[in-house]
Amino acid sequence: MIKVNYNISGKIMGFYPDSIKYLSVPEPFIEIDEDKYNEVFQNLSKYKVVEGKITDISDTEDYLYEKNIYEKAREVSAIKQEIINIELSQHRAIREHILNPTEDSAKRISDIEERISLLRTQMNSIQI
Repeated sequence: MIKVNYNISGKIMGFYPDSIKYLSVPEPFIEIDEDKYNEVFQNLSKYKVVEGKITDISDTEDYLYEKNIYEKAREVSAIKQEIINIELSQHRAIREHILNPTEDSAKRISDIEERISLLRTQMNSIQI
């Protein structure tokens, strides 16, 4: 058996298998078998302890809301990283343009600025 510690809202805080001798296990906790542990551990955010039982909450409004926020935050983070990468190429393009100004190098800088502007608009349109 495995003891599952959880907080007041039911969020799972830790697992304590019987195969390891602990001085103490934080309370509150419930006990589950290894099959249930394997199921829960695969996607911990889908489960919480409700009325003393491990419960799949993946169809609840709270879970879907949190999942939506997490996905939007990941999307914003990816866009920010793309902007950083493009800005690095912008710095190189500006240096090249300073050393050898041409219409092509000016166009490249303009294209980069436009791409950054589009990404910022996309990022700002994501409502978190």
